[in-house]
Amino acid sequence: MKISGVVDNRFRVIIEEPDLHRYRIQFCLEKEPETNELTVDYLGDDALIASDGNGNRLYVSFQPISIEFYHDDILESVFDGSRLIMQNTEESQAFTFTVKFNEAKRLIGLHEHPNTVSLMHTADYKVDPYRLKNVDYGIFGYSINVTQSMYGSIPVLYGFGEHTSGIFVHNGAEMWVKIDTDEMSAYFMVDAGLLDLFVLMGPTLSETVRQYTDLTGKPHLPQLWALGHHQSRWAYNNTEDVKDIIGKFDEYRFPMDVLWLDIEYTADRKWFTWSTTSFPDPIALLDWVEEQGHRKLVPISESNIKVYPEYTIYDDCLRNDYFINNANGTPFVSVCWAGDVSWIDFLNPEARKYYAQLHLYENFPSTSTLGGYWNDMNEPALFDNTYERTIPSEAVQYGNVKHRDVHNMYGLHQVMTTHQGLMNRDEGNLRPFLLSRSIFAGSQRYTAKWNGDTVCTFEYLRILVPMTISSNLAG
Repeated sequence: MKISGVVDNRFRVIIEEPDLHRYRIQFCLEKEPETNELTVDYLGDDALIASDGNGNRLYVSFQPISIEFYHDDILESVFDGSRLIMQNTEESQAFTFTVKFNEAKRLIGLHEHPNTVSLMHTADYKVDPYRLKNVDYGIFGYSINVTQSMYGSIPVLYGFGEHTSGIFVHNGAEMWVKIDTDEMSAYFMVDAGLLDLFVLMGPTLSETVRQYTDLTGKPHLPQLWALGHHQSRWAYNNTEDVKDIIGKFDEYRFPMDVLWLDIEYTADRKWFTWSTTSFPDPIALLDWVEEQGHRKLVPISESNIKVYPEYTIYDDCLRNDYFINNANGTPFVSVCWAGDVSWIDFLNPEARKYYAQLHLYENFPSTSTLGGYWNDMNEPALFDNTYERTIPSEAVQYGNVKHRDVHNMYGLHQVMTTHQGLMNRDEGNLRPFLLSRSIFAGSQRYTAKWNGDTVCTFEYLRILVPMTISSNLAG
């Protein structure tokens, strides 16, 4: 176990076995946090007391392990090791732990769930624990007022009260979290990876959120047009459709600044292409859209690549081993909108460079006035329900990393790479605009987020309010 102080009222706790074999995630933190030297005030056979000189103190009991965190002599939270279990086999590296918030009146966080801002009691087994695993429920959408997982996962949890504090679990694997609102505690069950915990000492909600976003970053200012009126529907299949819908908006004097293009703009659903029959002159179309009041088009672009031997991007990725693989080393193949597809492995630095440069003007012609990109289906999602419509946990990524260790981060890895591609394309002169369905801690540095495929009812409209609040509390 390693405990360190982090500047601005934070601690970091890392627990792992002596062989140090657990995977440590990358790209989530904006930068490596600056440490704050701790002073050992007491060291005995049964306990240790240390402080950071800023009113923060921790009390470590050795048997059983527990860590109490104090701010200005107020006990804010406790890492309860009585339920600390760590499996250490080739088949399983799961672990569990409990955190209690002594000053909390309610628990909030664990975005993304279609539920209230305050987390509900799940410790009585009447309701499933909150689940954090990025998944897609297909054309049927998601249920509301439940604890099931959704498209994004951000494992930050706040104990809100007169003295607010929080924790951020720096881990990209699937998690289940059992909430006890009687004890104001959370029991984490994590599928794999490292037990790496940031303790946020607050003591106010705004300070606690800032302590989290100082770790994972903040959004940059969006382009002005992105704050306007958007129109998106899976219905604009050719040049005539685009011109007709813009004309109708003008005819009825209904404001519209951005039109979104779904998969039909591509050539046979191959990304970074235009259909030569449906969109024979994209340059002329984009110029025309720009002339209609500086409007923008934003196209969809997914991370799965159509298995098609004459498709240059597929051939390049296959030849250079840029795909996520099965355990036997062959590319993982499943079915999505384009038919048989494979998924780019964004852990591979060369694959990231390759994917980023696909956004350059010379590699995706006719894109000079595109507003940005819509990175969809990046949980990652697929149509085969054998593994909950996503890539199986035992798939292998760059560096022999099991997909289970980084599953919830796949969307982050894609938008990070897309963002870099657009920065390169415009030589850093324009702020990129991205929209992603899947998110993780740190995604806010690169992309906006939408709440996924909802149902057009007032019940779904109502639940979007607490979901949006929770999203903002998560960065």
